[in-house]
Parts: sequence; C-alpha cells; structure tokens
Amino acid sequence: MGSYSRFSRPALLNILTLCFGIILHTVLFQSTALAFPLAENSLLSPGLEKRYSGTPAPKEGDGGPETSDYPSDEEIRAAFIPPAGPFVFFSGLPDPQTNQAPYKFSQTIPGAQILRNTFPRSYVNRRYKPNPERSMEWYQNFLDRVSGIYADKAVEAGNTVYFVGQFDGTVRDCSIWKRIELPTLRAAGISIKLVDYSNFENQKDYPPPIEILPLQEEDEVIQLVEPEYCFDWPGDGEDPNDPGHFYPYYPPV
Repeated sequence: MGSYSRFSRPALLNILTLCFGIILHTVLFQSTALAFPLAENSLLSPGLEKRYSGTPAPKEGDGGPETSDYPSDEEIRAAFIPPAGPFVFFSGLPDPQTNQAPYKFSQTIPGAQILRNTFPRSYVNRRYKPNPERSMEWYQNFLDRVSGIYADKAVEAGNTVYFVGQFDGTVRDCSIWKRIELPTLRAAGISIKLVDYSNFENQKDYPPPIEILPLQEEDEVIQLVEPEYCFDWPGDGEDPNDPGHFYPYYPPV
C-alpha cells in the first residue's frame, strides 16, 4: 500500500491511458499489415507460396480463348506429386520429339523424376485425357508456369538437382530452363549437377554463366532473330510404353 500512495489518482490514470494506447496501436498495426500482400521476395508465412523466378509467356496470337484454358498456379501446385528422389531438368537436346535421354537418366537414380512424372498422366499435355484438347495460344504460358512450379518444388526439397543437356551447358536464351527454371534454382542456392545427355557417366557442376565479351568493330557477325519464348521440352514426351504417348507436348518443329 505504501508504494501506491506515491502516485496521485490523475498520474495513475495517465499511465493506464498510455499503456492502453500502446496496446491499441500494436493491434491496429498488425491488422493493417495483414491486409496487404507480402512482397514477392519477403519471407512468407506457412501456407503461402513463393512465386518462381521469371515471367511466363503471354498468350500467343489473336485466336483461342481470351483467358487461359489451362490450370491456375494453385491448381498446378495441388496436382503436383512429390518425387521420392532428385528432380531432373533438361534443355537444349537434339531430336525434341524423340529424345528420351532425360527420362532414361531419371530411371538410373531411385526416385528421380522428370517433370511429366511429377503430375498425373497427360496433365502437362495439351490434351489432359479424357478432356478435350486445350488451346495452343495459351500452351507456352502453361508450360512456363508448370515448369516454374516444378522448380519451386525442387527449391522446397532443397537437394541437389540434375540437368541433362549438352555437356558444355549450351541452351537457348528463349528456353524455359534459361528464363524460369535456372533463375529460380540459382536464387535459392540449389546445387545443380550437369549430366551429358550422350553419356550419363559424364557429370560435373553446372557451369557458371558465360561472360559475353563485347564485339569489336572489325568483327563480322551474322545476327539471327531469336524468339523471346520457345518450347524447350525435348525428351519429355510421354513414356513410349504409355498407349497414349502419341499426344505430343508441342507440334513438331
């Protein structure tokens, strides 16, 4: 009781009012913060997904539906089937319609899977059986997004991934690997092992970005027009043992 007598009633009221104001300010600040979405690179609360790197291709051409007739990112994530082993990426391989090197390599490591085998059969085709075939205009956009989510899932797993390709690491700038998958993996510091598509015994750490030196005035160069976006899923056709494998992922080039 002696300590209570040191404060007058007005002083106690002022102290209580101040404490109440601090508590109210804290509650209002937290409520306001939750009302706004987190930045893409922020640390997300459990249950919120970090978006993959890169920007998916827009709709191609004037035909087809106005909005995508393929699954949303949320639906793609829900359909994903986690592999029991490593993630296997690939790019820049010859014979895109028939090259099964990535699939065959994935069979050499228990639980390893290429993208198509981490989703239901034919999910990443234009035709997801038994549904009708979906538009070509939105297909590149879908491939970009499903590949980005596959890379996201590899980041979540946090283990070394494999990249099957040319042993010098050559890929096209317009490829899904270069635009979306590789930036997503590198941003998270994921270790990448390069595998020679022609000899699986040849493996090394994925090479760092190649420095492009500026051209000298005397250099003669033939400039080729490189598309901004391109299909780059060689070797990811359906398993030849699958009776429905004749549905292509993309039209022959």
